Amino acid sequence: MASSWNSSKPFVCNICGVRYKLASSLRSHKKSHTDETFCYTCNKNFSSKGNLKTHLKYVHNVQLKTKSKIQTIGDTDLRII
Repeated sequence: MASSWNSSKPFVCNICGVRYKLASSLRSHKKSHTDETFCYTCNKNFSSKGNLKTHLKYVHNVQLKTKSKIQTIGDTDLRII
């Protein structure tokens, strides 16, 4: 049974080994291994920029504009540019 499960999810993350059915899902997942979707305030990693923005808005009360970028300063501070 394990071989049919593996063949139904052929796209494997080379960092953590998680398997996906779609290449696009793997590409999205790989962003979670970069600083692109990481909250330095509480050290949590998110699977997408949208999830990070939602987290910042509701957990840390940070309002982001559509084209804002998040820049970290030190280990815990963040600045919206």
